Amino acid sequence: MRTYREVKLVIYDCDGVMFESKRANLAYYNFILDKFGKPPIDEKDPLLTHIAHTHTGKEVIDILFKEDTRLDEAHEFTSRIDYTPYLQYMELEPGLIEMLELLKENYCVAIATNRGITLQTILHRFDLEKYFHYSVTSLDVKMPKPDPECLLKIMDHFKLPKEAALYIGDSEIDMETAKNGGVVFIAYKNNMSTPLKIMTHLELKGILGL
Repeated sequence: MRTYREVKLVIYDCDGVMFESKRANLAYYNFILDKFGKPPIDEKDPLLTHIAHTHTGKEVIDILFKEDTRLDEAHEFTSRIDYTPYLQYMELEPGLIEMLELLKENYCVAIATNRGITLQTILHRFDLEKYFHYSVTSLDVKMPKPDPECLLKIMDHFKLPKEAALYIGDSEIDMETAKNGGVVFIAYKNNMSTPLKIMTHLELKGILGL
């Protein structure tokens, strides 16, 4: 397998890569739905659970309240929710901390996520702020993933070319984002049709030649 020794910037997606967060996302959106008297998202509904896991908060609410006259009210209500109670449902992916420890001295490390304001709460709660030099959320860009604006913004911040960056994600949206930005993509715990796949975070060592 080729090693990517030219890489100087490692960019992580958040949900599904750094964390197993499906339970947290479903609990969060089901709380909102319950407040408006709407049925919860069924865990067995692959489409809605995928949307709740990969889209921006605004996009999810737009979909859940499509053709509902209370859409604006739902957005306003959502903006006032404290995400802290849902952190108990989030689990760090095994090997993440060990890999971040290996990267922190010699690599620029960043996050590109469709999460919004909740990202900083999560990083603080799990003591991860010290590992990431920069992060871009859906609130920091005009166009969320799969538009590559988040990746381009990160590369511009570090003054690095696309050849020096790679993006680790777990969804088709992440893969499309990397492709649109001209960045090497690594699929995490997903058998997507892409050359680079890892099932554990520490497998990244082999790709980087560490």
